[in-house]
Amino acid sequence: MKALLVAFCLCCLSADAQAHATLLQTDPIPGSNLASAPTQVRLTFNERVEPLFNSLSVMSLSGYRVDDGDAHLAGDGDTLVVTLSPIVPGAYVVLWRVNSADGHQVQGQFGFGFRSAAPDAAALQRFTMPTQSFSWQTFAVFMKWVSLTAVVVWLGGIFFLLRIAPVSATREENPAYDVLQKVERRSIWLLRTAAWTFLISEIVDLTAQTTTFTGLAPTRALTFSNLAAVLSHTNYGEWWLVRVAAAIPLIVLFAIRSSPSVSRAQSFWRAPVCMLLGALVLLTWPLSGHANAVARFTWLAVGMDWLHLAATSVWIGGLIHFVAVAGALRGDNSAPIELLGQVTRRFSRVAKASVAVLLGSGIYNAWLHLPSWAAFVTTSYGRVLLAKLIVAVLILSVAFVNLRRVLPALLSFRVRIDAARVWAGRFAQLLRGEAALGIAILALVAVLTSLPPASAVSTGPVNLMRRVSGDAITVSLAPNRVGPNTVTISLLDSSHRKITDTKRVTAYLRMRDMDMGLTTVAAQPAEDGTYRAVVDLSMAGRWSLSVEVSPANGDDFVAAFDFSCGF
Repeated sequence: MKALLVAFCLCCLSADAQAHATLLQTDPIPGSNLASAPTQVRLTFNERVEPLFNSLSVMSLSGYRVDDGDAHLAGDGDTLVVTLSPIVPGAYVVLWRVNSADGHQVQGQFGFGFRSAAPDAAALQRFTMPTQSFSWQTFAVFMKWVSLTAVVVWLGGIFFLLRIAPVSATREENPAYDVLQKVERRSIWLLRTAAWTFLISEIVDLTAQTTTFTGLAPTRALTFSNLAAVLSHTNYGEWWLVRVAAAIPLIVLFAIRSSPSVSRAQSFWRAPVCMLLGALVLLTWPLSGHANAVARFTWLAVGMDWLHLAATSVWIGGLIHFVAVAGALRGDNSAPIELLGQVTRRFSRVAKASVAVLLGSGIYNAWLHLPSWAAFVTTSYGRVLLAKLIVAVLILSVAFVNLRRVLPALLSFRVRIDAARVWAGRFAQLLRGEAALGIAILALVAVLTSLPPASAVSTGPVNLMRRVSGDAITVSLAPNRVGPNTVTISLLDSSHRKITDTKRVTAYLRMRDMDMGLTTVAAQPAEDGTYRAVVDLSMAGRWSLSVEVSPANGDDFVAAFDFSCGF
């Protein structure tokens, strides 16, 4: 039972790993000394990047720009190209920034030389691209929390009002009519407040995302043309429009009637329409986020992410509305206690179903994005997730008390009225504490979505293999710990013969959890027909290793590998 509880907390509260675009190949090669002047600079990524607001510039060490300013996408949308003006011998710095399909920005820099040594680290540091300030990042996290909390309270409240809250009917049909009217007024006020907060936070988020996409200060980024470009030419903007387009009629449906019970009796189609619109609102997040960037079985990742978000809304959002209901149903007579017991029983059933959905979708997310327990203590992402795990244990502990002590007492009020009254008084306090913990979990989710993903940290030698056009590229890395490591590259053709006649074999190394730039190392041929290079892994975490092979005859080809490094 304890193991199941830990697995549930870990899985249901995990967040998708970042799916940033990763730079695979550059031309010229970083750190190279070219004998002839290049005419363009090409960057190839592991996935398509957004077509707008990308930046690729080439500077001399004196600060003079030598490109034509015509940076554009080529190939399948995964290659960024800029044309160079005629250049003189010297050292040059390449600065680049792209926007991933998941809405996150990735940037970096490297240098090369033309009949000259490439720029050293000190020279490159003078050209570091500006990053967003800490205050702006804090504001962005806060707005994510506000938006997430608002949509959970709003959509979870709609489900609560339509499927869990008691029906008031008429005063003649229901003796507790006045109490139920108080319940509905509280819930509807909370629902409308959450809905308008959600719309406002979405507008603010659009302005923040436009600032991120353009890489400009807010005063310069927030123009009509930039906003229109984000909405019409980015994955984030297109799904933002769908989200808002689904949210507005959902607000209108609940503005038409002041009481959901009246509309249930008069409009049988209202509940399913609201459910469908709410489901569409939630679906836009996976379709514009990390789940949609998963390379294989994208539909499954999107579906699991949607189920996870929907179950969270039903559970935590409904829980917050339940606090208002429990406060309105307090009283000394039996009618409020009886109603409270009925609502508690219905919500308990829904909560159990939500936990089951969270468990199933969470296990999948954990398998897909969080394969190592060591990341809990070795990464910032893992430490925040560990804090969420602690909060989850607390919220499930309170829920356990409510399920085992409060619910039986409320349902047996006719036999033990005094005990039912005592637990009814305590129940409101327990629900408020449970709801506060739920809001804290949403705050930690907002922090997690703004951090690099948890690293799959492991130790021990790594052996990886890829096939490219019939040729097999095998990479061995030892000892796979922080510090110097030996990379051994073996090339076999389709007949399993070693390929030794190459012009060059180059290894590109990049830290996936932090933007630390691209390290390029030329692998040297060894006596056994392999190619070896020594690379320095500066920190534990997830790394990407791309091997570029330039054969004596034929076109160059690249194989990309992902691995994790421990201490």
